[in-house]
Amino acid sequence: MLSIEALLEDRVTIHVRYLAHTLEVTYRPSGFTTEMVNGVISGKSHGEIIEQLVESWDLTEDGEPIGTDRETVERIVPVPVQRAVTDALLRELRGATDPEV
Repeated sequence: MLSIEALLEDRVTIHVRYLAHTLEVTYRPSGFTTEMVNGVISGKSHGEIIEQLVESWDLTEDGEPIGTDRETVERIVPVPVQRAVTDALLRELRGATDPEV
């Protein structure tokens, strides 16, 4: 039997390419809720999407990890990097919703 609690514990790690760099991103698939998807459609910011879905990443500044909260992301992380992460997450969403053959 599958429980909501088990789904909430799931984590997936992906590798996001940006130019010549690769960023390791661990996200919560359970964050792909109808509310979140509707927010993307209605213009939720990259920072908001990252905050809701990303648990951790290996992005650093001066050797220190950069948090994934919206305020930090929008203040420090260049928009093209934010977009690369959110695009990769949305590709994951599309893959997760495709029926298995």
